[in-house]
Amino acid sequence: MLIGTDGGELLRLGGSDADKLAETGGPWIGEIAVHSGRGLRAFAAAKALTVLDAGGAVVFEAADHPSTVAGLSFSPDGARIAAAHYGGVSVWKLTEPGQKPVRLDWHGSHTAVSWSPNGQFIVSAMQDKEMHCWRWKDRTGMRMSGYPSKIRAIAWTADGQYVAASGADTVTSWDCSGKGPSGKPPLEFGYVYDGVVRQVAAHPADHVVAGGYSDGTVLIGAIEQETAMIARPASGHAVTGLAWTADGGTLVATDESGAVAVMRILEPVVS
Repeated sequence: MLIGTDGGELLRLGGSDADKLAETGGPWIGEIAVHSGRGLRAFAAAKALTVLDAGGAVVFEAADHPSTVAGLSFSPDGARIAAAHYGGVSVWKLTEPGQKPVRLDWHGSHTAVSWSPNGQFIVSAMQDKEMHCWRWKDRTGMRMSGYPSKIRAIAWTADGQYVAASGADTVTSWDCSGKGPSGKPPLEFGYVYDGVVRQVAAHPADHVVAGGYSDGTVLIGAIEQETAMIARPASGHAVTGLAWTADGGTLVATDESGAVAVMRILEPVVS
């Protein structure tokens, strides 16, 4: 596990040991991204972005973002990295130091960013309770709005067809097939009375998404069928994290009380 500290250190935790991989000399490390295939680790502190290789050497740096970097995401091939900030997203090519980035502009504060697994789209979450999507090949931008609260989590299905988001009283998934989500209403499942989706996690193989709610409920739903089952009833503590095992057979959730729930999937969610 990698964590960033308010003292500007990037630490790798393993069991009871902690190894320091890098330090900024001051600014706290607020964002971390990893590309496991190429062994790359990226972190952001204030307006600065740093990328390390598997051996810990710095392979890329950029310090001229318009504001504090609020999100990072590698392209699927690891050749580029996207950084979210006020006014949009900057995309850097890691093999060209000193270059100017591709600027994907949209007014407002962008608080997270996620590159689709097929490399075709980049989606950001915004402080203004909406998402923005860019089609990478031609930089076309599309709004995805209508959320009643802040979007805290974004998750793609493994094939990149759907992107799911928190922020509503249901789990919403946008169809990014073809030219993208523009003109398509989101697919929804999982209304929970007096609850708002805080976390989402896409299944590693199927068009299935888990949603964690502000009341502690965890649902697992099939996107196209717009149906869901309760995997964990309300606990009264908001869900803070969701993650699937690599085989998709187990879902793990954490909540604000510090509890960890392990849910094993015994039957297929998609019939």
